[in-house]
Amino acid sequence: MLLKGVHRLLTRNVALGPWIHTMSDCRFLGVARLPALITSHGRVVSVGRRGRHDEVCYDALVMADGNPVLHARHTALYRLDAAA
Repeated sequence: MLLKGVHRLLTRNVALGPWIHTMSDCRFLGVARLPALITSHGRVVSVGRRGRHDEVCYDALVMADGNPVLHARHTALYRLDAAA
């Protein structure tokens, strides 16, 4: 559930066609005791190429009632080469 919020950051903030999630490096920072308001915040840290595809890497912080519970470095291929 926590990583779903991280995925939503990408899909709601980057113009995507087909994309491939390639990696998430996660650090758990606390416990989300439910019920809680879960929010996700992030920023793009790099954009580049991997082979013939464009890649985006971003940091995300997931909060539960204002307390940090997950930090993730998320990487995805977001513009796929049609010839690949």
